[in-house]
Amino acid sequence: MEKKALEVYNSFLPNAKHWVQELDYYSKSQFKRVPEGCELSIGQVYDSLIQVSYHFFMKNALDCAYGRGVSTTGEKTFKGWAMFHAKGLFYLKPAMGYDYVPKAPEGALGVKDEMYKFLKLIYKVAQEIDTKKPEGKLLHPVFGYLTALEWLTLVKKHFEAMRKIKVKIDASVRSKYIVDELEEQY
Repeated sequence: MEKKALEVYNSFLPNAKHWVQELDYYSKSQFKRVPEGCELSIGQVYDSLIQVSYHFFMKNALDCAYGRGVSTTGEKTFKGWAMFHAKGLFYLKPAMGYDYVPKAPEGALGVKDEMYKFLKLIYKVAQEIDTKKPEGKLLHPVFGYLTALEWLTLVKKHFEAMRKIKVKIDASVRSKYIVDELEEQY
């Protein structure tokens, strides 16, 4: 039985909700601080998560769904095959092949809004993929030619891979309790 895009979305949703809920545990200063031994702040991790998912994975999933610039003959590379057939997850740094430096958002509230918008978008894209059942593929610089469903799956895998980075940063910056932004002002 072929996997459907809404199944990918539903399997991704618990992890995505966890990322949204976690936003309540950072003050503005914690959100911006880059811990020793890390390259990014937790705010930059969230920005990367959203921006790469929007402008790379989702854009290509939509382009495949609408047949924009697609190939019907391209194949995956060995790394692409391994990414979709391995039980575990491996992280490629940077998988996209360019030096994207995420911005440091001002605080968690704006990021939470972006996450909710993104969750709505990914749901709509999953529905579109299931309705259109596109055959075309677009080239990923590391994984080779991927279908719309595979591009959508990369969003899920990206969230999982970034969670490892988040855990490392959280050891230094995350509060044990929910942070009240109003309390922080006084």
